[in-house]
Amino acid sequence: MEDRKRKNDLGELAAALFGELDRLDACETPEEIEREVMRAKAVKDIAETVIDNANTVISAYRLKAQAEDAQLGTLAPLPPMLLGGE
Repeated sequence: MEDRKRKNDLGELAAALFGELDRLDACETPEEIEREVMRAKAVKDIAETVIDNANTVISAYRLKAQAEDAQLGTLAPLPPMLLGGE
């Protein structure tokens, strides 16, 4: 596995999920399929946690934005994980 810095954003998550689909398509033996299905389930579980976290961040952003808008008339900056930034 190559050593690289993850961007930790939802775009990279989507790329990982589509990469897993590609690996499933490439399986040729029942053993490979079984192993990759187990891996796909683990990736799915992690993806669900990441998405739940992103939804929590969005909810917090909305609450903060509403409070700031009510007080200052400005919006809070979006969290980097939602923008595809580092």
